[in-house]
Amino acid sequence: MNKWYSGCLAVLFCAGCSTAPAPEGAAFDWEANETLLPHRLLRTDGPLGGINSLLATDSTLIVSCIDTDPICTKFAIRGDSLVETDRFLRKGRGPAEALWYAEMQYFPDDSSCCLFGYTNGDNYRFRFPMNDPALIREPVRWERQPVMKRDLGACCQLRFADSLHFIAQRFDLPDDMFWYGTSDTLYPLGIPYPDDGNRAGGIAKAGVYTGWLAKHPAEPRFLYATRNSGKYAFIFTVDTARHTVADRHLLLNEYPVYEVLADGMNAVPKPESPLPVRCAVSKDHIFLLYIGGTYEHPASGGMYSDRIRVYDWEGRPVRSFRLDKPIFGLYIDTDGSCLYGSAIDRETAEPQLLRFRLPE
Repeated sequence: MNKWYSGCLAVLFCAGCSTAPAPEGAAFDWEANETLLPHRLLRTDGPLGGINSLLATDSTLIVSCIDTDPICTKFAIRGDSLVETDRFLRKGRGPAEALWYAEMQYFPDDSSCCLFGYTNGDNYRFRFPMNDPALIREPVRWERQPVMKRDLGACCQLRFADSLHFIAQRFDLPDDMFWYGTSDTLYPLGIPYPDDGNRAGGIAKAGVYTGWLAKHPAEPRFLYATRNSGKYAFIFTVDTARHTVADRHLLLNEYPVYEVLADGMNAVPKPESPLPVRCAVSKDHIFLLYIGGTYEHPASGGMYSDRIRVYDWEGRPVRSFRLDKPIFGLYIDTDGSCLYGSAIDRETAEPQLLRFRLPE
């Protein structure tokens, strides 16, 4: 399963049908409620890799990259400059290592950082306090929590709800999109894969609908959005006592358009599949980087976009932003005051990191 999982991540699963009900606020006039956001280019004192995830506070920025070793780099924020202070999480199969990349998650209750590598060697989540920089250099002292007893090649996305519980989407449990619990027990949340008009099996759909999974900073609320193709996004709240979904709000319902190969597990894109969104969340708002067009007819920026749609956690449209420079990846700092975007310098082909300060 590991081999298949790693391979499927490299494929752009694509998507399509629009049989779902209209999302809440579908008639909202995004252009009439638009504000321009200027960028500031953040300069680093060393090379910046391809960013997979980012964690930013008022004085510290940590990036997890897919092409650096160690995987994570910690910077001190000095105005518009980033000064490297540490590198950590080496690539490998050993303890406190990851094979490819790592997702990062911030917990405001104790100002800690959580690291999880989907293909690491020991299936553990690592956690350390952000206010103790010395611990970054000592992974043997990181708090360790087992995630799953079985091979994590079966997991295509995971997000922690608290210090013990997490939500996972798995290839080997295909009837429900998400499962909630601990390494000992997982409960289905009762969110089925959408009826998108394609008679695909559960494993194929799990690959197609691998997505972004973000958590509200303080509440058991989650945002899901397709990652590779299609614009299918919704918010859901977990009743942690009953292991069920308390409520759910649909944001976007442009399904991926795809076909399943003869093996029944892998899917390939179709040209008419909509391009996906990128997302970030704060305690008050959800930010979707809206990428227009399809794979056959992309918008002028391709996979880059300068449009951000903003919702509240009830799924209601709030406003929109127009960026003065298109970006590929979207992130937000821990206090919700600045958006960060990743891009590539057209002249040097080097990765860039941009900051957009949000209006008060």
